[in-house]
Amino acid sequence: MEYDAIIEEWIMSNGIIWGLILEDKKGRFRDKTYIHTSTILSNIKNIKEGDIITTKNSKYLLGKKGYDGK
Repeated sequence: MEYDAIIEEWIMSNGIIWGLILEDKKGRFRDKTYIHTSTILSNIKNIKEGDIITTKNSKYLLGKKGYDGK
């Protein structure tokens, strides 16, 4: 499946993902810029590394998960 960018060291909070973006195919961000997505539209139950998530305008491949204290 196609995706627009990779997000590494990510955590999920309140239906959005925070993390470091890599390989942004749309050219919006430089590698390792800390970003957050808009609201995730895909199913967020049991979200894990390797999943592709969908937001209003983008699809992201989730790389390595960051530490979220859980």
